[in-house]
Amino acid sequence: MVGPTRSGKTVLCRLLATQADFHHFEEPIGLWNIGKKGRKDDARDADEATPRVAHRIRTSMARRLAEVGARRWVDDLPHHALRIAFCLRVLPDARLIQVLRDGRESVPEMIGLWGADDSLRRVVTRKLAGRNWRSLHWPSLPGMALKWAGNQVSRRLLGRRRSWGPTVPGQVEFSRDRSIAQIAAFQWSVMATMSLDGVAQAPPEQVLTVRRENLLADPAGEAERIAAFVDTPAPPLRDLFTQRIGVGASPKLKAMRESVPPEVWDEILPIIAPVQARLGYA
Repeated sequence: MVGPTRSGKTVLCRLLATQADFHHFEEPIGLWNIGKKGRKDDARDADEATPRVAHRIRTSMARRLAEVGARRWVDDLPHHALRIAFCLRVLPDARLIQVLRDGRESVPEMIGLWGADDSLRRVVTRKLAGRNWRSLHWPSLPGMALKWAGNQVSRRLLGRRRSWGPTVPGQVEFSRDRSIAQIAAFQWSVMATMSLDGVAQAPPEQVLTVRRENLLADPAGEAERIAAFVDTPAPPLRDLFTQRIGVGASPKLKAMRESVPPEVWDEILPIIAPVQARLGYA
């Protein structure tokens, strides 16, 4: 799944993973960072996917699939939006489901999560729940722990994290003396732009675009499209989508979307406007 964060990729991954042969590996950042060079952001270029790096990633994937008894890998890592060419160099036959959502819905949720407290207990529970621990890249854990600690210190001293989600190109420079709302809007805009640009360079037969509003309006029809795209029987997926899409929306996330005051929208809208127009949400 590719696209900006807070677009709806996770729910699609979880539903798809209910089908035979699929397994959802939830945000396996350590695995996809194998061989990553030090840089300020989380983008990766195609030339970073050297034969050695690509082999290591594919080998790790194969081992994890064997451990869970699955044949097909599904993940919702938001970082893919910044590295589609890299991903396709690693997995040339990968199928990309691009998930799009109106930035006016995504950015308020991002603002709320930038300021949210992510306790150590919550992080550990999330990473180790079910079979998620199988997607961990153990050598990367010390770096992840340091990042979590830095965010905790920053949140207590400055009232916000040092980082949340993928760090996009230009974000470090842009973030200086900017509000959380502006940073979230910039982050979303760059992710959406890079995702669109990356998908445009991919073989068309390997890409399916899904819009969140279409999922909510016609979950059965969208399930049919996705099932055909990934070569899995449509009826069970169609029934699941009909039962679960749009059901049990988080009151916390709904409150985040409804709590943005007009003056904050004045900061957000000019930043996201160009990408909104490109996506057809102007």
